[in-house]
Amino acid sequence: MIAHGLSYRVETARGTGAIAIIALRGESEQLDAWLARNGLPACKVGDARHADLLGIDDGVLARPSATCLQLMPHGGLAILERLEEALRSTNARAGTERERPSIESRMHSALARATSPLAIDAILKQQAIHAKWDGVVTDGLRAHARVLNRLLDPPLVACAGPTNVGKSTLLNTLARREASLVADESGTTRDHVGVMLELDGLVVRWADLPGLMDDAVQGAADRASWSVAQRVLSRADLVIWCDDASGAPGSRLDHSSVPRRPDIFVRTRTDLTGLSADSNGEHALALPPDGPERGLSELAAAIREALVPRSVLGADLPWLFDG
Repeated sequence: MIAHGLSYRVETARGTGAIAIIALRGESEQLDAWLARNGLPACKVGDARHADLLGIDDGVLARPSATCLQLMPHGGLAILERLEEALRSTNARAGTERERPSIESRMHSALARATSPLAIDAILKQQAIHAKWDGVVTDGLRAHARVLNRLLDPPLVACAGPTNVGKSTLLNTLARREASLVADESGTTRDHVGVMLELDGLVVRWADLPGLMDDAVQGAADRASWSVAQRVLSRADLVIWCDDASGAPGSRLDHSSVPRRPDIFVRTRTDLTGLSADSNGEHALALPPDGPERGLSELAAAIREALVPRSVLGADLPWLFDG
């Protein structure tokens, strides 16, 4: 709470969005008086209403808490500059960088950034959690935030394996559209194909990598493609290794050439019913056109659990949105 006057701060990155958020903070009575003095409608806690913002822009006025008003104009730099000038003319001072945005503001910013449906409930419960938090930042909380931040910024999932084992068919089936070329010839995918996918409520960046061939049949183009794939693999948050359960020649290559051990193993072209897992966490799938798809929902849940576990989603811990 600010006892000596009103303070404002632009809480969204300048020039990066259609809507900006300017937070005005002070005593509850000060904010009520400021609204009345500047011809703005009364705004109770929890309210959000359309308003003419100081005669400069048509926007939204919101009251996330008793001591915070939010002005939400269009995000153009000229509008922001004029609004800041107008705020200073009403005796509001510019907040310093040391003033941390309120949890309400950080929640709003996180909701605007969120890409995954699972983020919504995780964000909305943070106000109650932060109200009980003692403010001590630990390495455990930072690690907790890094996992939850995958709900805001999609993690990278790299799918690797031998050529012609159904990696592209897996991607197209998950995407419910033709996101990657599919053919019976080895080496159809020469470069990695990237697409956004929602898997069990988590949006990921899926990279379908070119297939790995036995050294004896590799050409120069194949080696160049795999060199590119290795760079993607080294940056991936999760690596999936695919091979073919049918045992076709070249379909069960060793994954030792992958820069790191894969996190999840998938066997395609199987007629097993549902999900099968052995001690290595191997998933068995049936994919079109070989028959009705099986095991996809279980695979999606396993990927989501590996990247954002339910234990983290359900933890009664503060989310440090900015790490």
